[in-house]
Amino acid sequence: MKDDSQATTSIWMATANTPSPSPLKESIRTDICIIGAGIAGLTTAFLLGREGRSVVVLDDGTIGGGMTGRTTAHLTNAFDDRYVEIERLHGAEAARSENINVADQYADYVTAGDIKSESELKPGEGAIMREGISKVAVYRDEAGAVHKLSATCPHLGCVVAWNSTEQTWDCPCHGSRFSANGRVYQGPANSNLSEVE
Repeated sequence: MKDDSQATTSIWMATANTPSPSPLKESIRTDICIIGAGIAGLTTAFLLGREGRSVVVLDDGTIGGGMTGRTTAHLTNAFDDRYVEIERLHGAEAARSENINVADQYADYVTAGDIKSESELKPGEGAIMREGISKVAVYRDEAGAVHKLSATCPHLGCVVAWNSTEQTWDCPCHGSRFSANGRVYQGPANSNLSEVE
């Protein structure tokens, strides 16, 4: 990804393989037009597209080249919204604690993985590995075959961790659990960890 100011380069800019879309050359019809190809705009477009909507994203620069290129782009309301309702129901200390917990869990996105290569895993072991800017849940079964899954819990997006005792992927945020092959065992998640090629 090209740095729009050439002043700094973030991990996203250094490692992302972003497409170079061409300018719009003709009139088109769509259900929804989103202005801005940052994390908020692209996430919204992705979710709407997954629901079957026709979506066009417009931006005057590179994909993810604005605020998203150098920040978390406010991925969680912990940074944007005050926890007024939690504070009202449970007090100021509880609201502060939840804010810190959410921030700690999302910090997992910028840390290294537990292993650098799948070759470090013995049969029956699992670990989190970084692939570019993504975290991957990697499991080597007893036969030696390697299985790669998204390490992102489908409930609210926290990074799962390997539970060596139970041989499950466990989410530290809300307690979802998944089999070594990513099948959801326990909610609140209601879908499996997605496979990674």
